[in-house]
Amino acid sequence: MASEGEGMAGEVRRMAEEAPGDRNEVLVLPGDAHAQAIFETEEGERLMETILERLEEYG
Repeated sequence: MASEGEGMAGEVRRMAEEAPGDRNEVLVLPGDAHAQAIFETEEGERLMETILERLEEYG
């Protein structure tokens, strides 16, 4: 996951596409916050929900 305005967004997409396995997904959220700072934005709740859903699905 990444914010659309941060420098790593493109790299995150590339890494997910090239990583082995079939469970790789990318979530690019609005904004420009980096890493854990995303939790402090308006997208923080959506991010947490997505993480918890993935853990429930694949955990």
